[in-house]
Amino acid sequence: MGGTSAVLDIRDGLARVGGMEDLYVELLERFREELPRGLAELDALTPPDRIRRVHSVRGVAGTVGARALFEAATVLERALRQEAATAAHPEASAAFAQALTVTVAAIAEHLNVAQHAALSGGGAEDGAASVEAMRGLLASGDPAATDLLAAERTAWRSLLGVRFEAFAAAIDGFDFDAALGILGKE
Repeated sequence: MGGTSAVLDIRDGLARVGGMEDLYVELLERFREELPRGLAELDALTPPDRIRRVHSVRGVAGTVGARALFEAATVLERALRQEAATAAHPEASAAFAQALTVTVAAIAEHLNVAQHAALSGGGAEDGAASVEAMRGLLASGDPAATDLLAAERTAWRSLLGVRFEAFAAAIDGFDFDAALGILGKE
């Protein structure tokens, strides 16, 4: 899973969470889901709440190894503490928004590659084959889908994110049509 890009230093992030890949992936997933909403809500917040929100983003960015976002959040937080108004610092706000957008894209790309690799124990091409194998099992009503889920539960959780619980419940309940519908979104 290790690696470094200009946006996301995976080795650093993993080191900061004690090498626990599952925890790191979970943090990335949550961060990816919450970042865009946090940016959209930023202007509606009171100045003290803006400072807290940017500070929180800064902390998580540092934890996951999102260096550019960490730096942009640091600059914006300082600017907000000086003026307590985002509008007074358009350059810092724009740099923060850009770093946030790029970070979300990098996280999404990393998670996609990691998930497919995790599903296969190898490369992304084998991961895609695992997804297709699951589709085939579900479409044919083959109970072996439960075994495939059990063997690769962490990888499926990473791949499906918030949809995993519904996917697992459908498979565990032998509702393969529902599981196939959830998987069809990948």
